[in-house]
Amino acid sequence: MSKIGFSDDNLEIRRAVAILRENSYHVPVVYGNLTNALNSLKAGEIDCLVGGHDITTKEFLKEVFGSIKPIGRVYSYSVLSKNGKTLYFADSGVNPTHTEEQLVELEGALIKELKPFLDCFEMTRVGYKTEGNVMQLDAALDAAIAKKKGITDFKEKNVLVFPDLNSANLAYKITQRLGGYSHAGPILLNTGYPISDLSRGADAQEIFNTAKYLGDLTANKKLADKIMG
Repeated sequence: MSKIGFSDDNLEIRRAVAILRENSYHVPVVYGNLTNALNSLKAGEIDCLVGGHDITTKEFLKEVFGSIKPIGRVYSYSVLSKNGKTLYFADSGVNPTHTEEQLVELEGALIKELKPFLDCFEMTRVGYKTEGNVMQLDAALDAAIAKKKGITDFKEKNVLVFPDLNSANLAYKITQRLGGYSHAGPILLNTGYPISDLSRGADAQEIFNTAKYLGDLTANKKLADKIMG
């Protein structure tokens, strides 16, 4: 169980909270105020925070960084699911561009965040050309296409690192809106706390998806920490 804080209070949030109460063991706490929610997160009164529904990402991150000190450069990822298949897209919500060093940092952050909790973790960078450590999206997902493009030792990828915010953000929204995938996120990395920054266009179902994903992940991390002692 996780106590999930919501920094916004509006109709879609209230609908999502109702779904969460009926379909999970997590406990929602609605603040309607980001400052109060962040203070509760730091004090350990809640385990994770779902916010950003009423304000821009820039405004949200400014207040978050004014309250907590990140443990590194902050990145983000989105979770797309359909028919038992789940994909992770990064960086879908924070950094407009990335240097090579930052892409390496992002990959490291994704490994730390996801690999311990996934049965399958296969990551690649994606781009317009299959070359070196970059694969075209179709080659990353389809063995037959990968073979045509010279990849013989193929494993289907489920963690996709995009070259910039434009491509990652567009990709997740196209996958969600046109591909019929459910979406959770974006989930922030390197903040030191489990935090998501919702799209202002998120409806109640997407908010629920995000809250449940973040609550489940946080509970799993707490259990892992307890086992490790």
